[in-house]
Amino acid sequence: MRAGLTAFILTIATSATGGIEHTVLHGVSVAAVRVWTGPGTVPGLTKEQLQSAAETSLREAGIRLTPGAPAELQISATVMVSDSACFATLDAKLVEEARLERNGLRVDASSWGRGGVVSVNVETCAERVTDATKSAVADFVEMYRAMNPPPSKNR
Repeated sequence: MRAGLTAFILTIATSATGGIEHTVLHGVSVAAVRVWTGPGTVPGLTKEQLQSAAETSLREAGIRLTPGAPAELQISATVMVSDSACFATLDAKLVEEARLERNGLRVDASSWGRGGVVSVNVETCAERVTDATKSAVADFVEMYRAMNPPPSKNR
């Protein structure tokens, strides 16, 4: 039973915007990447590593972090570990300040999100959770680029 555990990664598209995320990302600037992990610990997996992976993916895509900008890319990896198995859920979302029309109250709202599930053996858990994080950031980059193309170089 223990020998047959294989990797399973599932990325699920989620959005509070009901499919209009391609329009709400137009002109957005990201201030920071915030990462949470827990409650289980996985050898070789830290929140700093996941944050670095996410920031590197953004940087490589040409998306700069802008301190003071109104949005944060938040990534949460909830990890459960047994002697031989690792199960993790990943939740990545862009959180921005929004204003409620009915009363003007300012609240945090998610304008983009992705989730995923990782179920693997303990030995490959850190690598697979990192891969799922990079995949979620790649989805963000793709959606961001669709609404914020890099300036063309006129010759």
